[in-house]
Amino acid sequence: IIHNQIKSNNRGVVCTNSSNPSVKDNSLLNNTDIGLLGEANSSPLIEGNNLSGHQTGMKFTSGAPLIQRNVVTQSIQQGISITGASPQVFNNTIANNTGNGVEITSSTGVNLKNNIIVSSSTGIGIKVSSSTPDIGYNDVWNNAGGNFSGTPLGVGNMFWGKNLKGIPCDQFFNISQEPKFVNPPSDFSLQCSSPCIDDGDPSFPVPLSGGPRIDMGAFEYPITTGDVDSNGKLDVSDVVYLINYCYKGGPAPNPLLKGDVTADGAVNANDIIHLINYLFRNGMPPCH
Repeated sequence: IIHNQIKSNNRGVVCTNSSNPSVKDNSLLNNTDIGLLGEANSSPLIEGNNLSGHQTGMKFTSGAPLIQRNVVTQSIQQGISITGASPQVFNNTIANNTGNGVEITSSTGVNLKNNIIVSSSTGIGIKVSSSTPDIGYNDVWNNAGGNFSGTPLGVGNMFWGKNLKGIPCDQFFNISQEPKFVNPPSDFSLQCSSPCIDDGDPSFPVPLSGGPRIDMGAFEYPITTGDVDSNGKLDVSDVVYLINYCYKGGPAPNPLLKGDVTADGAVNANDIIHLINYLFRNGMPPCH
């Protein structure tokens, strides 16, 4: 079920009777009850969908679906409701809902990683009862009813310490920071200053064109090429860095893709020339 717009029904998509479809890159809008329902031991792949304007964005009552890189907004009750199911919930953006962002009840094997769960106007970010989900590397922030309720011991304790970026986190590397979206509610991609960039679980593979580590949320921040020395600006030091790498055995850009300013799949003299032209001869900027 790919590239559809499904709107103004009672329920948008229902996966039932042990079905395991792929539901990808759809817009599910203003279905009065549930945007997407998984029941009766169904385990669909739910990826890259935009769900907005439902009583409940997604609801799962059994099965083990994989739910990744979806945007769930404007739900009245819950963004995602899990009761008796065992989903893997990875890299979703759950924002600007009225009720709870994610609600987990009487479920085992639930895994929440790399999600952004923010700005519920009356609800709780993650609400858990009679369950012990694995909750790590999420940004849970600014939920009016509280960010965490009933979660396992230590989840949400932002006084535990700091992560590698110096951001306060709990022992499972959950943070509570403004994610800095580009233009909500129409654009939930990340600004370059977002604390969610390169802050996801390092065991997850990084999407193509991403940075050194996976981000939190549905949208991976595209790596900006050219700043190969990672000092936050494009200048002559980047030219020197590339010369050292290409000709003098110097360290490689991290990730290597940052040095591919021509976007031709290689880091070589062409990239050095492109940078020089950009910096000193009004040439084209580095590609992304």
